[in-house]
Amino acid sequence: MLKNYVKYAFRYLSKHRVFTLINISGLTVGLASFLLIINFVQYELSYDQYIEDIDQVYRVNLVRNEAGSKAAAIGPPMGPAMQSEFPEVETYVRFRHADDVLVRIGEDEFYENSIFYVDSTFLDVFTFPLVHGNRENALSTKNSVIITADLAQKYFGNTDPVGKTITLNDQVELKVTGVLGDPASPSHFEFDMLISFQSFEVPHGYPVTLDTWGWTSFPTYIKLYKGSDPSNVNKRFADFITRNMSENAAQAISLELQPVSDIHLHSKDIAERDGIPAKGDIKYITILGAIAFLILGLAIFNFTNLSTILSLKRLKEVGIRKTLGAYRKTVFWQYSIESIIISLLSLFLAVTFLEVFSNYLSNIFNVPLQLFEYLASNWHQVILLVLLVGLAGGAYPAFFLSKYSPVKALKSKANSHTGRFSLKSWLVGLQFFITIGLVASSVVINDQMQFLQNKDLGFDQERVIALQVQGAALSEKYPLARERFLRSPYVKNVTASGNMFDGQNGSVPVIDHQNEETDYRISLFGGNYGFVETMGLELKEGRDFSEAFANDSSGFILNEAAVEMFGWKDSPIGKALTVNVWEGEVIGVVKDFHFASLHENIGPVVIYIPETYVDRIFLKTTGGDLPAMLASLNSDWQTVFPELPFDYTFLDEHIDQLYKADSNFSQLVYLFSGLAILLACMGLYGVIAYNINVKKKEIGIRKVLGASITNVISILSQKYLVLIFISSVFALPIAWFLLEQWLGGFAYKVAISPLHFIGALLLTLVIAFLTLSFKTISAASANPVDSLKEE
Repeated sequence: MLKNYVKYAFRYLSKHRVFTLINISGLTVGLASFLLIINFVQYELSYDQYIEDIDQVYRVNLVRNEAGSKAAAIGPPMGPAMQSEFPEVETYVRFRHADDVLVRIGEDEFYENSIFYVDSTFLDVFTFPLVHGNRENALSTKNSVIITADLAQKYFGNTDPVGKTITLNDQVELKVTGVLGDPASPSHFEFDMLISFQSFEVPHGYPVTLDTWGWTSFPTYIKLYKGSDPSNVNKRFADFITRNMSENAAQAISLELQPVSDIHLHSKDIAERDGIPAKGDIKYITILGAIAFLILGLAIFNFTNLSTILSLKRLKEVGIRKTLGAYRKTVFWQYSIESIIISLLSLFLAVTFLEVFSNYLSNIFNVPLQLFEYLASNWHQVILLVLLVGLAGGAYPAFFLSKYSPVKALKSKANSHTGRFSLKSWLVGLQFFITIGLVASSVVINDQMQFLQNKDLGFDQERVIALQVQGAALSEKYPLARERFLRSPYVKNVTASGNMFDGQNGSVPVIDHQNEETDYRISLFGGNYGFVETMGLELKEGRDFSEAFANDSSGFILNEAAVEMFGWKDSPIGKALTVNVWEGEVIGVVKDFHFASLHENIGPVVIYIPETYVDRIFLKTTGGDLPAMLASLNSDWQTVFPELPFDYTFLDEHIDQLYKADSNFSQLVYLFSGLAILLACMGLYGVIAYNINVKKKEIGIRKVLGASITNVISILSQKYLVLIFISSVFALPIAWFLLEQWLGGFAYKVAISPLHFIGALLLTLVIAFLTLSFKTISAASANPVDSLKEE
């Protein structure tokens, strides 16, 4: 019996190729979109699942109580003290990013950014697989290092690197003691090299030690004993700070435990330290997950509508089958199996499409497309999905066909009374409810992304190149390098900095000598002579750093937010400050500029010439022939730093990376909005085709009585355009509310205007009208004799 069902199904589907093609195409789009988004969502939810005791591992975050800001780093003594003072804490591990270091392997040299110092307990907390080396003591000795398999291949090829030597910054020789394999799931932090924490030394010029509780630059994780309650630890943190720091400190800051499983998707409001990649956002995951089911729903609605239309042509077939003794359930299952076959074919095409374009799609989603792994591990869910989609799309037309009596079916007397709005019409309304919401969202999101790209950041990021230099070498040779680059016809100005306008700024206490009782904190921005001019900052008062003034090496330039923080009413020039431990005077004030992402408000910042090493030369270039310019700059580089690689970054490209997640999200909304329009129009086409089929005689009579083609088109289209308008009345307020929530994640954003939604509605109505016109014009133009002569 099943064999006959399948044979009849293929025979009938091949006979009606056009409708079958439309059905399969729509369902393929829906299934491909669903599988693609679910792959992305599952990947994002899988972060850190490789950790064996993940429910026992927490990151310790620092909260500044007055500002309400959070940071994913604490002081270096805190981890050891927690293990000592909290019986719930089994162990801890501290991280410290090694700022862009120069690595030498024999004659080869590289700049590496993803390097961390970590405690020897790292592998006890984060259970990465170790493919070479001894897990028990891999990081137990000074100057020991473990590297990833990718870095081992890059440095040492196919040989075992354990026991080999890596030279860091031409000063420290590290011994490779292990090689890490890839974890079973992605990790919320990325690294290439982990150095034993015993090897860490306080950077040059830093006025702190590893016993400084206020040096909050160390991401720290603790592992609790099984069965411990983290809330009990959180409750005792205030006493912990009071006991080890002071009562004032306990009022200013607090600590909180964040489950490591939450870090990737629940850290948008938590400032990360250098070297930690940008996190995901649970809001984006929720929205995309909802879009996945909405797109699949749109495809199923279309499938149902088009299958129902096709079923009108089969009434006589049903009548003959029932006359020959077929049961109602037999007819029902025959047509349901046809739907399941279409669902299977659509799944096959969807998977094929995704596999062919896997590289392109992986780049858009910024995650690997692990489609076959998903299908293999969730095959039972996939089969269930195909059956449900097939039955959901085919159950109504199957029921519709099987309910007719033989006499009624043989007469082809389908119920033509659809009322003002039939079920199929309301399904179209639901489709456009979804579609208008997505289109309106894409319009607003596009405006926000354009705003981010065109917003004046308060400095000139165009044609600025940042050259990577090992800190000690830059300190020694900067005057020579500056002089050399200023001779270049491609260079307008030169300065140096340790910051890249990406928000990776430390913050320190600052004292106003006229008001020493008030506690302030300020962000640091390292600069050098000519920094304001080179970066195009707008000077409001005072002057830029200049070699003509001997004291400028200890001077400070503030932004407007800093002046406002201090509450100064008179000129700030000449006022004395102590920034951390450095004393100096204010020599200038610049207009507020965005030294961090537009997700954040501009805070107070001080630009200073640091006593610590900085590691970048900034060149303001003239632009022009890029290959020729880079070749010329490389030549100048080799003259000054022959022993260092020529490593450069375009500042505007680096800043663009701050909005990569937002850009990816916006592209996905554009893509799925387009697909939603396509599917909604397919559904609309199906319903109008159905109604035209039912109303053929009515159309013929109207034409005989003098109705024009325009009148007929209006009659056939009017209620659907009204339905789309009604859908928008409900969809647009919801879209407005959700977009306000999304824009709330940006400190600087566009204002949502009714024009956004009017434009989205008009666009949708025009596309819908064109879809309706395609079918209604042909129906209105048909000869009425052809429809009226049919019995």
